[in-house]
Amino acid sequence: MNAALLKRVDQLIAASDHENISNDIPKAVSLACKGFTDLRPTPAGPDGEIDDGQTGPAYTDMIESLLVQISQQVEGSSDKESKTVAELKKHREQLKTALNNETKEYNELLEERSRHIVSDDIHTGFDSTLINKAAKEQHVANSEGKGKAKENQTSIEVINTPGSQVNPSSTGSSSGTSGDPDIDAAASPKALEFASLPSDNLPRLYAFLDENPQIIKESEKDALMMVAFEQQLSGDPKEMAKMKNTVHNALLLQYCSTLGGPQGTRLFFSRISKKDHPALEAFNKDVDFTYNHIKQRCEIISQQKDDETEQEEGVEQIQLHAVDPNTEIVVTVPEEDSEGRAVYEQLSDPLRKAIETKKLDEINKVLGEMTVADAEKAVEALNLSGVLSVEEKIYDVNEWQAEKERILKEEAYDEMEKEVFGTGSPSQPTTTSATDRGSAEDTQPFGDTNDEVD
Repeated sequence: MNAALLKRVDQLIAASDHENISNDIPKAVSLACKGFTDLRPTPAGPDGEIDDGQTGPAYTDMIESLLVQISQQVEGSSDKESKTVAELKKHREQLKTALNNETKEYNELLEERSRHIVSDDIHTGFDSTLINKAAKEQHVANSEGKGKAKENQTSIEVINTPGSQVNPSSTGSSSGTSGDPDIDAAASPKALEFASLPSDNLPRLYAFLDENPQIIKESEKDALMMVAFEQQLSGDPKEMAKMKNTVHNALLLQYCSTLGGPQGTRLFFSRISKKDHPALEAFNKDVDFTYNHIKQRCEIISQQKDDETEQEEGVEQIQLHAVDPNTEIVVTVPEEDSEGRAVYEQLSDPLRKAIETKKLDEINKVLGEMTVADAEKAVEALNLSGVLSVEEKIYDVNEWQAEKERILKEEAYDEMEKEVFGTGSPSQPTTTSATDRGSAEDTQPFGDTNDEVD
């Protein structure tokens, strides 16, 4: 922005050689901006894209505000024209100094950035990761290396900050408004009071700023934008209804801060007080854009929180299985007029339908869709109703023959070990028959529940 203003001031100073610029401010503004196609600063978005909306104060407004201030300074002077040019040259030097400082700082930041590993330097090889990523928010990956510290960097999204661009390598605070309401920005009591004033009462808003010029700064605007985020995220209809009013008044602080000084504030309010004035149209467009942007970001944030909650609730599950491989859980529907029938009737419809299939897998499917607390209550009810019971597995002829052969092989192996190592050696493992294991398991409670992680 400073570079663009400097070009216009240089052009105006050059035009003063053959034109009078002190008596006709509109003509001087026209001379300064003649031949330039960019009407106002065009900030880049967080991803580097250009905002075609071109919101914010126009360069013509900035030049006019500067000339109004100079005109008041040289008012009554006998040599008004030469002093006007002299003041313009002073402002030109100030702009050049500011531009040089910005360029120097930018180069230093680039040099500092080159010393660290950032996300642009990291290229994934063969692994892949699924990330639940917020819209328009970039999180810089941690750099890893032996003997080297890890460093985190975050790129902050900016909402409608005319004439300023966020350096992607900067990890400090930004003059813009973040797309995520986690920035530590606290509004002053006076700024909060200003935000609550009706947005359609411009005289009252101007009077408040005239009495409290200390709140006309970017930091207060940023803080009020955070308030707008909180109002929208609260879910309270009353608070959400205040959000657009807060955005409107926050942008008033931004525009007045950009124009600078009491004269700039007075000039801006005089423009937006006129119906159908281009300045009013541009300002309202900016308000609507920012309002809709905050609404969309809050919807995304709320959806992400809901998704995270669902994922957390779905991590643990209650599932039923038999502890002993030689036993199985048998599902039985309680008979009419039985003691367990009353408890059975109180179970949910999906769970009763699963029980009627007499398949444990169907019951586990229903339990898997419940929260852990609800599933534990359901298992307790299943035990009380007598739906579940543990029984030894009944093998058919082929299965029993295979089991018998396995037992004989184990016994033959035991006899061989006794011959080699001796009977009763403490180093030898003992074997338990399938029948012994089954009888031992009969003392265990059925329907063992365990927490499984998806």
